[in-house]
Amino acid sequence: MNVGYPINPARDLGPRIFMLFIGYGSQAFTYHDYYFWIPVIAPLVGAVLAAWTYHLFIGCHIPDPKPVVVSMDEAKQPLRSANDV
Repeated sequence: MNVGYPINPARDLGPRIFMLFIGYGSQAFTYHDYYFWIPVIAPLVGAVLAAWTYHLFIGCHIPDPKPVVVSMDEAKQPLRSANDV
């Protein structure tokens, strides 16, 4: 049973749940071999694959930032400039 808007889960899942309550039973979800899961799961899988691909091709090649050395005075307070020495 196609209730329309099968690509957008926000528009598709609500009518399917309503049809479940008004008497269509599980037929609202089993139509077209459980297609309603595709728009729900595909963005999550795509986000994980995109993050992994970014890390593999770009993130691994970014050098780590060098540590910042802060000079301290006798009271263990950071110096603001070279003139404070």
